[in-house]
Amino acid sequence: MAMQLLVTFAPADWDEATTSIKFLTGTNGIMIYPGMAAALMLLYVRVGVHWPCVAGAIKRLEARLARGDYPTVNLGPQIRWVTMAFLFASFVIEILVDTVPYCLGVIREARFEGSSEFIRELFFTTIPQFRNFPNAYSTALALWCFLLRFQTKCVMVYSDLLLGTLSCVLAALFASVKERVRAGDFETMTDRDWQDIRETYNAVLDLTAALNRLLGPIILISYTSGLWFICGGILLLLAGGATEPSKQVYLFLSMVFWSVRLVLATIAMSSVFEQNKAFRRHLHAVPSALYGYEVNRLTMQACHSEVGLTGMDFFTVTRSVLLTLVGTVASYEVVLMQFSR
Repeated sequence: MAMQLLVTFAPADWDEATTSIKFLTGTNGIMIYPGMAAALMLLYVRVGVHWPCVAGAIKRLEARLARGDYPTVNLGPQIRWVTMAFLFASFVIEILVDTVPYCLGVIREARFEGSSEFIRELFFTTIPQFRNFPNAYSTALALWCFLLRFQTKCVMVYSDLLLGTLSCVLAALFASVKERVRAGDFETMTDRDWQDIRETYNAVLDLTAALNRLLGPIILISYTSGLWFICGGILLLLAGGATEPSKQVYLFLSMVFWSVRLVLATIAMSSVFEQNKAFRRHLHAVPSALYGYEVNRLTMQACHSEVGLTGMDFFTVTRSVLLTLVGTVASYEVVLMQFSR
């Protein structure tokens, strides 16, 4: 992790740059992004420690839904396709768009003889921090630093993928309980049926609370890093911080990819909140003549429970978060542009 703080983003020489651009590309900017990646890696270890309990709870819930009259959804194929799409887009942007221009630059200047010299020149071009320590260079060190650089960016991509997939699982569980109520025949449903629905709903709530405690720090870092990179990238493009066409293309595609990830992850996480709202609406549709004790108990619990994924309880992820993000980016871009003059 300490090495990631050094090799993720290389500082550029911005002698004529403005103060805000120097902040983004200097030591502060270099430390923030890989620092967040290192924090995410520690949080992934925490998720891995608690994952057997979470997976067991999901498995028990799915078995409970299968025994009852609940509709189920198989999300496996969709999750696999989304995972492949995310990894492919990350590979294209970070390898083909970011690394290839450096390779072409080294080849064009013909400063190497053989593959080992090519790796050496590429290493000092992409990670100029090590120019002050030329005696410490080795081919193994170069390959390791390249791997750490790519791993850091995959860590950031995986955070949105993890949040999106687990949110879809939670939303599907809430949707199953909702559909059980919507498709049920209220006149033939007994108190035992409503008790089973309430207990199943409680199990989904417990799973949501457990995942919220586990994913809360990841949600907070994901939004923080997304806002940092998008605001910084727009500033570099607008204020002339990236002058080379290859860097401009990389910044533009990275911002688009990051924005798409942030939007998709937000929509997936907000679906948990939306499905619970839809469940409450179906409970209100129960006729007054059939509104028994168990129905009232379930309705009171559903209406007074704060359900949704949060960023460590600082905010609940709903669809309105997207508008908040757009407003935040627009406001801070105006401030940063004024600060860059």
